[in-house]
Amino acid sequence: MECLETEQLLHKTFATKNSTTIAITGCYYHNISFAVSEQGQLLAVDAALENLELGRLGLSDGVEQVTVFDKLTRTRLTDSESSGNGHARKRAKIDNECSQHTQFIELTAVASNVKHMLVHHSLVLISPEGAQQLKNGTLHDTSEFSATDTNMSYHFSVQNIHTSFISFFSLPKNSGLIYGTTCGAVYWRDVNSRQDTLLFRMEEDERIVFLDLLQTYNTVQTVIAFGEQGTIISYAATDQEISGLEMHQFNVQSPIRSIDKVQDYKYVISTGTGRVSFLDLKNDKSELVSIRMSRLSHVQHLRILDRENCIFEAVSQKENDIELSRIKYNSVPISIENNAEAMQQLIEDTLDQLAQEEAMVKSMEIKEQTLSDKLASTNRTLYALRSINDKRELGLCNSLDSTGFEFTVRPITQSNSSEGCSLNTRAYLRICIKTSRFLELEGWDLSIQLSPMDSALIGEAKLISVIGFEPHYENGIERHVVWERDIEIDLDKQRLPAKVSTTLIMTLNDTKELLFPVSELILDDIHFARPCSIHMKTSIERRGLDEISSRLMQSYQQLKLHDRTGRYPLARLLQNDPPSLPLNHKNVHIRYTVPSLSDEQYRSLLPSILGEGHSDNIKDFFHGNAEQALFTMASYPGCPVIVNLSRVSPGMIDFSIQCSYTPALFKVESILLHRIHQLYMQDTPTMDTKKLKSLETSILELQQACQQNDQQESAAALLAQLKKTIDVLCTVHHQEPIGSLTLL
Repeated sequence: MECLETEQLLHKTFATKNSTTIAITGCYYHNISFAVSEQGQLLAVDAALENLELGRLGLSDGVEQVTVFDKLTRTRLTDSESSGNGHARKRAKIDNECSQHTQFIELTAVASNVKHMLVHHSLVLISPEGAQQLKNGTLHDTSEFSATDTNMSYHFSVQNIHTSFISFFSLPKNSGLIYGTTCGAVYWRDVNSRQDTLLFRMEEDERIVFLDLLQTYNTVQTVIAFGEQGTIISYAATDQEISGLEMHQFNVQSPIRSIDKVQDYKYVISTGTGRVSFLDLKNDKSELVSIRMSRLSHVQHLRILDRENCIFEAVSQKENDIELSRIKYNSVPISIENNAEAMQQLIEDTLDQLAQEEAMVKSMEIKEQTLSDKLASTNRTLYALRSINDKRELGLCNSLDSTGFEFTVRPITQSNSSEGCSLNTRAYLRICIKTSRFLELEGWDLSIQLSPMDSALIGEAKLISVIGFEPHYENGIERHVVWERDIEIDLDKQRLPAKVSTTLIMTLNDTKELLFPVSELILDDIHFARPCSIHMKTSIERRGLDEISSRLMQSYQQLKLHDRTGRYPLARLLQNDPPSLPLNHKNVHIRYTVPSLSDEQYRSLLPSILGEGHSDNIKDFFHGNAEQALFTMASYPGCPVIVNLSRVSPGMIDFSIQCSYTPALFKVESILLHRIHQLYMQDTPTMDTKKLKSLETSILELQQACQQNDQQESAAALLAQLKKTIDVLCTVHHQEPIGSLTLL
């Protein structure tokens, strides 16, 4: 057994929280390397860098990756230009005078909203807005990358690739971009057409951590990819006349922590517990040769500093601290059979590796048991769902007694007021799931989608975790479990009426889900109505609806103006320029003919229309009078609504709606019309043709006003004609029935 001897040239130990996020970086031109701690401290063995610290502004979430490209790049360009004038080429000097106090480096923002950063061979910053690439010391927009390239893990630009690759993989041209991904695939990208071609993929979809392209006469002859779990795949052009590729696969028997290239086919690599080895992929044996380096362990990251002199720098874990070391290795291997120190190190590394593998086996056993339990639970749940579906009856809701599963969605309003004040009322959906223990829904998700019925706009969507079922007992025996939550609905943003669709979601893995649609219902503003208190009823009777409504609406506007929660962002903007209403209707009538209507049917008519969703408190709407309902709607705070039912004649009834705010008045009218149409069968009666003729004429004039070319004049004419048409419509409805009700 052989090893490579190493010598530690320099080292520094630093106290920091976590070494796994501290990648080593630096500048090949200046032969310097450094790491960055989570606290923003530059960790380096160079005296000029050891006391530098990044400005703390903007580093509250820690540092994950740092790339230096500004000053060092410009210095290099300047030196290159001077060497062209015949002067000796010199490296830019770094000030070696080390201050005893920490020096802060102020950070300058070069990009924002960056979601992914590629630093291999060229700096690429990827954000949702697009991609930028560093060229000549400046960031420029690039078409080679896009906002969707966040899965890239390594990349190379290729100017000329061998024709064997073009014919074997059917590549469109010989130049492009080759890149690896986090899911183990290696792609070729045609930059002009942005067409991606899959070259090959790792068997276990392991992340590509390193790519190497080997060239001969400026032509790429070999592509080598290194996977995170130790898989190495290479494709090389053959020397034969027949165009073809030679494929080799190697395996390092441990996960790859860090890797850097020494020369073609030769690499320094840190694997497993952090031991460092020298890899040779091309040798006399035509197989992978790995030679470990002595006196190195727990190396998290490494970087070749000087290839000619065999020097690299590494970040190592040392208990609760990390060590940044500069190491030189001897490229000639020696036998360790007679080296007691090397044998001791080998034994310790082997024991560490065995302990790590044992921990991995235990972790896999735990994951396997968890997966097995989840699979058994899934099978039981799917069987229960199928059983529930078999027991369902078309047109009937699920009940706990009939199917073992019950799901209810109930619109409710809640107020912090114990006296029934209406200005602090909030709207909620009360979701309740009752199920037997056999149906294991714990940990599922519930999707709630609200879609406006009168608009193509996308409504509000909510996703709630179904966690926290509680047992329900009857006579000391657990009968079922219950999950109930109140989900707030922001009626300032959500338009009503709206369709509410609920779906139970079982997540199988990161990409697959099983969806089980549960319910679908329509909600309107009266579903979120709240009965007025007896005190409000008395105030309206004494002072009138207009005065009470005016006071409440003014109070509500002041409440929004002085709100400090950010719930009403436009309140101050609209304070000096409140919107004016062209209509001022406060009362509308809806009349129907009724062939036969008993007193009992008459008294139950209005509670039946308004009672949907209010079965528990419908009596509070009427205050003992079945012919009058008094309520406010959560979407129109401060606007009391009175709905009266009366007999016009033995065969005709009248619904009278009163509200001082016209939009709320028309909204209640629309809801009542819809509910009456849904609840009762109707026949259209014969109406007075003269009155219908006047309404048709007014509607025709309204259409003509909409078609006017002059915008200013047409707007005024349109509003005037709209008001006239609504007045005619209200007059017709006030005098004539619009349908016939048949009570079933």
